[in-house]
Amino acid sequence: MNPNSKETEGLWRSSRKKKGDQESEARPFVTTRVDFAEDIDQVIAGTPGSGRQGGTVPPEPEDGGQVAEVAMARTFSRLKYRKFKGDGWEDVDEWLSELDAMAAANQEDEAIKLRFFQGLLKKEALQWYKEESDNVKQKWDLLSVSSWRAFREVGGEARTLGKLSKIRMELEESVRRYGQWVRSLIHKLSPGIANSIQVEWYVAGLPEWMGLQVRQTRLQTLPEAMEAAQNYENSKQSILQYRKAGKTFRRLRKIRRNRDSSSESSGSSSKDCLETGDSSSEEDRSRQKASGSKGYRKEKERTIVRVKEESVSEKRMIKDLVNSIEELKVQMAEEKKARKALPSVRNNVWCTNCGKAGHYNRECPHGATKRVQFVDKEGSVFFAEPAYEEEEMEMLPVYHVNPAYGRGRMMQPVIRP
Repeated sequence: MNPNSKETEGLWRSSRKKKGDQESEARPFVTTRVDFAEDIDQVIAGTPGSGRQGGTVPPEPEDGGQVAEVAMARTFSRLKYRKFKGDGWEDVDEWLSELDAMAAANQEDEAIKLRFFQGLLKKEALQWYKEESDNVKQKWDLLSVSSWRAFREVGGEARTLGKLSKIRMELEESVRRYGQWVRSLIHKLSPGIANSIQVEWYVAGLPEWMGLQVRQTRLQTLPEAMEAAQNYENSKQSILQYRKAGKTFRRLRKIRRNRDSSSESSGSSSKDCLETGDSSSEEDRSRQKASGSKGYRKEKERTIVRVKEESVSEKRMIKDLVNSIEELKVQMAEEKKARKALPSVRNNVWCTNCGKAGHYNRECPHGATKRVQFVDKEGSVFFAEPAYEEEEMEMLPVYHVNPAYGRGRMMQPVIRP
């Protein structure tokens, strides 16, 4: 047997992978950042008596002394940054705030941010960065403000101001979520807004009872107003107010739904169906009473039943009124008689057209007689029938004397002889 066979066998066995090594390779690989101390060579070298080289076990003390303190390596994961294209689909305010937060988590200062800022830009944003001046690129404050002004949405400030003036806290919304929404809108505006205006925007959107309590504290800044609103929300009084408002809101919503459903069902069904529905609702009501339900649920069911009955009765009443009005119209048409004719002969009444008694000139059956203006020798004018001209030949009509007489706006008054 070869004397070196044991050595080769030992080498062959040592080259085989152990169970622990296979398990370590099966695990996922994570990239970490490692910061070593100044004396890292001494830490990695290990002790000469140890079985493995490069171990991290500190050397044992000589002559029974204390163990020397060794600086261990610090490891932490590094967060990745999000790219920015500048095409209008991404909000530049959110991207800048996210960039600052990740840089703070990665423990990177402004110099490092200025170095990798260009690598995060793409397309339009990268083209803008190339055209920017060198003075702006060397200072992070100027670079962030310049990028915010270049890529902010057109008309975004006007829309943000409109949202802040109309923003209202919903009934089931928390104070924390409402405050975050207000603060995000304020960050989209230009810097330098007064604290009093920010507080007014925030407090104006709170519910009435909460806004009254917050205003009594005389707040100066937005964080103080948010803290006061949060304290009031956590108090017992606020919890009672929210429960009361939530109950009324849910009760009104349920009543409205039942009213709509009852109106639809009553419009499609007949009177018999309505009567059967009333009887069934009364039976359900009696069952609810017999079941012994207590609390506000019973009150809700009672109010819902009352609303249903009132809506049905109102529709019945309106329908009865319409039917009665139609019947009255029919009766009035039957009782209406023909108008009596006016008497043809009246006392102390005569007509100025025909000269007969018994009627007025507007009721004259003969019609108005034609009259002509005449002028006598003295120049006086009067009206007469054409037959008068034959009797008095000395008289001439006015249109024979002056053809333009009577055509003006002013007529000469009639002078009778």
